[in-house]
Amino acid sequence: MIKNQYEQAVFDILTKQDSPESSQALYDKHCSDDCLWENTGFPPAKGREQINLLLKSLYDNDYYSLDQTVRHMMSDGNVVMAERYEKMLRKDGSVIAEFMIVGVFEFDDNGQICAWRDYYDFTIAQKAFL
Repeated sequence: MIKNQYEQAVFDILTKQDSPESSQALYDKHCSDDCLWENTGFPPAKGREQINLLLKSLYDNDYYSLDQTVRHMMSDGNVVMAERYEKMLRKDGSVIAEFMIVGVFEFDDNGQICAWRDYYDFTIAQKAFL
């Protein structure tokens, strides 16, 4: 059950990425211009330009969409934590990688994500992308 607008934004950005275009639109809608996005084992992406470059690097490596199941979500004020199961998919639907991830999302006064930190087993990402 989604309890507030912050949880709704996180749920949307996690569960509606079915193409590069939809992913980009969701990031543009829900992330602030100076959002900090940190993924375990990768350099942080700060701001819309760096986030877009990170997304482009994923798309260039055969990534097309995400199939994510949110297992648990909780919030306190403007901070949301979400545990999810994620499958990164190619355009043909084959799986690139599967992860269990816990993400922490902080929202600014405008209701946009200003910090996003994902925690997962980095060895899975290494096998898939490095």
